[in-house]
Amino acid sequence: MILELQGNYFLKVEFGGTVIPIQPQMIREISITQDLNTILPTFRIAFQDAGGTLINLIPYDKDLNDVFIVIGKTLASNTLNAFKFKVLRRQGKDGVYEIAGHLDVPNLINTTECRGWKDQTVKKTLEDLALKEMFVQSTEVGASLSKVKNIIQPAWTTAKLLNYLKTNLIGREGEKGYFSYIKNIASEQIFVFKSIEELYSGPIKYKFVVGEEGYVDLIPILTYEIFDDSSLIANFGAKSQKYGYFDYATGTPTYDAVTIEEVPGITEFFTINNDDTSNGDPQCTMGRSNSFTDDFKGVVGGGYTKRLSTPLKMWATTWGQEGLAPGDLVQVVFSESMNKGNLFVYQHTGNWMIERVVHFFDTSFHTLMLLTRGGIDSDFDSALTSVMKRIKR
Repeated sequence: MILELQGNYFLKVEFGGTVIPIQPQMIREISITQDLNTILPTFRIAFQDAGGTLINLIPYDKDLNDVFIVIGKTLASNTLNAFKFKVLRRQGKDGVYEIAGHLDVPNLINTTECRGWKDQTVKKTLEDLALKEMFVQSTEVGASLSKVKNIIQPAWTTAKLLNYLKTNLIGREGEKGYFSYIKNIASEQIFVFKSIEELYSGPIKYKFVVGEEGYVDLIPILTYEIFDDSSLIANFGAKSQKYGYFDYATGTPTYDAVTIEEVPGITEFFTINNDDTSNGDPQCTMGRSNSFTDDFKGVVGGGYTKRLSTPLKMWATTWGQEGLAPGDLVQVVFSESMNKGNLFVYQHTGNWMIERVVHFFDTSFHTLMLLTRGGIDSDFDSALTSVMKRIKR
């Protein structure tokens, strides 16, 4: 199937080069999702197929499992984004034919290896895996992992190894809370492995405005919803995370804690009251201490850092932006606050990090963003907890 649409956006969908008769009015959904917490981008396409041509007649052989999708605001756009997907699921029901899958990256989830790496930095190990085995075009591995560490892969897939590393690693300067994913930008597959602090230190990629008044240098947000889970998080002990483990080197149980002062942020305040005294249950770690996780601060601190960095979320819809990617920093302002000459009249003005991006196509091209951050900025007096490790610009 080759489907090409041009209007207020450009979209091309190709299945193995085989021509299948599909009209644009048959399309029920075309969406592409990239997520900070999911290692591979995914896609979903649904067609009306009342006659059962796709469901019953045309066999999906190996070639038709390869899907090539190109998206952009216009055909002449210099940011056209091309994806190579692999179909994993096909479903036909009530005259609708649906296919779904993920980015086609070899040697990631289907191959099991038993091996190890010795006397080289974690950064070099990850870059070699990405470039020489997954064959991505480029990498963004945090400089915090430029430290020598022996690593063993015990009959795991590469995806499972990456998940283990992002959960347990701690950087050379104590960085915690790592993300591991592949993003597809400007037709390139890019492997990302960075701590939340390194993502926060990146540039502001886009600037958006909420409100009826438009600005030339700001992209309008058409609809938005804000969710605040900070009270729920406080119930589990917001200002510190205590934990315990058995230290095999000394033969004794050991206790420690990660505190809020160690958590980076891009806002002035965490949405946690300064006089909060809630005390969550201590976390009990499993497994033994060793040279890789000698004090378990990577796994405990990583989970705690991510929990404190994401209680505020905003779903925002804007005109199609094919260049957006998870991990990008964006700035959101409210036009009314600009008219008043005080940006922080609205507490949700300021910097946000993109957690998820969904591109969807119907009569027009829109992008849905899930934005996240740990707190607010405000010019009003506040009893909230100040961010001690604030990433400033």
